[in-house]
Amino acid sequence: MSKKKLGFTLIELMVSVTIVLILVGIGSYSINNFIQSKEMYGVRDEVSAQIKLARSLATTNQLPDKTTDLKYVRVSFSGKIITIEAVKNDGEVETGSPYFSKDLELDENVSISILDGVTAVTSFGFLGKSGRLVDINGVTIAGPIIVTVSNVVNSKSFKINDLGIINNNED
Repeated sequence: MSKKKLGFTLIELMVSVTIVLILVGIGSYSINNFIQSKEMYGVRDEVSAQIKLARSLATTNQLPDKTTDLKYVRVSFSGKIITIEAVKNDGEVETGSPYFSKDLELDENVSISILDGVTAVTSFGFLGKSGRLVDINGVTIAGPIIVTVSNVVNSKSFKINDLGIINNNED
């Protein structure tokens, strides 16, 4: 007469628990990676929105003083702050008005890098009325400029071509 087996052996239970723990570990890593990736998309889109605001201000020439012509709108990056400034045709920078100066504070683990080809830049702009891409002095450049927002794990980029058109689909 043979003995009936009524349960699991200790080894079978240990193997099952080990497999479950491995799957949970892989799943939690994937979920964490997914969450961080989505956060980077949000930061990238926020930075992109501020740059789109700068281009919009350049093309519409909406200065508080309607008698002044706008030469270009400059976008400057300093640490974690993005500043948008209107530059008048006489070379004077319009500051102090919240409509033309926008500071965006980013999380401490997020950094922004801007490349004009292979050269790192801290400022660029958009020419008044046409919205074309310009350098810090308001001179039209060929572009493109690649803006990359990154943290320790992920980085997301977008491209600004010579016409000033911003493409968020660059990854």
